[in-house]
Amino acid sequence: MTGPLSRRTVLRTALPVLASLPLLAGRLGPSHAAPADAPAVIKVGAYEFPPYVDETGGGVTRDLLDLFNAAQSERRFEMVRTAPQRRYDDLEQGRFDMIAFECGNWGWQGRPVEASRPFLRDAEVFIARVAWPPASTSAISTI
Repeated sequence: MTGPLSRRTVLRTALPVLASLPLLAGRLGPSHAAPADAPAVIKVGAYEFPPYVDETGGGVTRDLLDLFNAAQSERRFEMVRTAPQRRYDDLEQGRFDMIAFECGNWGWQGRPVEASRPFLRDAEVFIARVAWPPASTSAISTI
């Protein structure tokens, strides 16, 4: 992928993810509990990987999270910086709940995660930590 994505392209990508949020919300642990009137916080891991995340923390991922937050008020998406080598452990330890624009073949095999279907033609997917005990995998396959 080259160049910035249009708002329309990002929204077309974001809508299926927003539709799957009830599935992700059920996986959030007690550290994500919020007062009844506060939105649930979903922490999204990100490391420098242009154009998705640049050295300042901007990029497609930041734009996507801003659109998620502007489109609804039930959940608040926050970016959590990580390193490419540390992302696996950070996700498993609950430092963040999901990571966007990954490839299932980039070291995620055999880990307690589930992946969405590819949303963009580069085939990057969204990876989310599996809650314990694991929920039924049939629900996630509809994403």
